[in-house]
Amino acid sequence: MVDTFDLFRRLSVGTKFSKGNRLKESHSSVNTNIQFTKEIEENGKIPFLDCLVTRENNTLRTTVYRKPTHIDRLLDQTYYNPTSHKATTVRTLTRRAQIVCDSDDSLTDEIKHLNTVFIKNNYNTDFIERNTYNRPNDSSNNSYTTTATIPYVQGPYIGETGRNLTTRLTEHKRATKKGDLNNNIAEHHLKTNHAIDWDSATCLTYSTDYYQQITLESWFTNLEQTALNRCQPLPAPYKRLLNRKQ
Repeated sequence: MVDTFDLFRRLSVGTKFSKGNRLKESHSSVNTNIQFTKEIEENGKIPFLDCLVTRENNTLRTTVYRKPTHIDRLLDQTYYNPTSHKATTVRTLTRRAQIVCDSDDSLTDEIKHLNTVFIKNNYNTDFIERNTYNRPNDSSNNSYTTTATIPYVQGPYIGETGRNLTTRLTEHKRATKKGDLNNNIAEHHLKTNHAIDWDSATCLTYSTDYYQQITLESWFTNLEQTALNRCQPLPAPYKRLLNRKQ
């Protein structure tokens, strides 16, 4: 299954449909075995996969989407299925709510709806509470992957790591002291004798998802332009966003 989400400048209705048709034809021409259909937003809303995307004040908001034919029927807790399957039902749906809902209000509404649905399907409240997915507490988790920027005389080093910032800095300092050519900072120091401003190192952002880490590293590296580190190529859609930003 292939889905694309496309945005157009605010135009008259007729023009918007015309652009939508041209884009659909363009997508369909890439591979004749894959023919696209299109769906236009209604009242500022459009479903995309399991999300309902709403346009509010030039901002896109997301909540969980259910088809009109959805009847909230789940694996009943009284059925003779493995308990792990029932626990996964609760955990998966509550985790989806945590991921898709982009505001506290929409998340609260979704969790309330799910609790009602679970009870309708004979799940007891204790089972629901035990198996509800809870997002890790950002403020208490010190093991987040960090992206650190370490300035020097001409530009920064930007990198991603699974360690905390202090630990990663210690590793970079040790590598620089030993002259480890497998370390970008150490290699640069050996070639140029530039002094590294360790005290200015900071965490730009964090993510627990590996692919997000790699993309963020590439994004900040390309955004900085003078960064000395090597990174994975930035995906084409992000390059276009970067060009607009610059």
